Amino acid sequence: MSRWKRFVVGAAALSVAPLLAGDPDPLEKEIAEAVRPPALPGDPPKPVPAAPPPPATPVVRDTAPGEKPPAILIPGREPAARLLEPLAIGPAMDYAAVERVRRSDRRFARLTFDLRDGRVVIAGSAADPADAWELARKVAPHVGGKDVVVGRVVR
Repeated sequence: MSRWKRFVVGAAALSVAPLLAGDPDPLEKEIAEAVRPPALPGDPPKPVPAAPPPPATPVVRDTAPGEKPPAILIPGREPAARLLEPLAIGPAMDYAAVERVRRSDRRFARLTFDLRDGRVVIAGSAADPADAWELARKVAPHVGGKDVVVGRVVR
């Protein structure tokens, strides 16, 4: 027999030999035993039927459909929250007066106003950044209690 034929026959015998012997793979046997639930002595317990749901109880209304239910008050206990007295809204911002102040001086011509988060922000460009601070001082009485902030002022 040629060398090649002996190799093929030998390889076939090696790969088919465990199947012909009928011996199960030891690893498969260990896995099957580990997965199998433990056997309990005696008969397996019978499933217990679920209890029937309780009979439905009718809904009883103490109040008519539009009335409020009576409040339950617990004497001597503080309420969970207290409402504060309402605060008066500050005076409105006078946009016309702010614009008149800005136009009153040539130094403020290139400065702008922006209302952000309840604050008046002055930005823009000016020959001297101190001009923006001067404008903020003059505008403060006209903005209705809002903060006046000087933002980015470039030359």
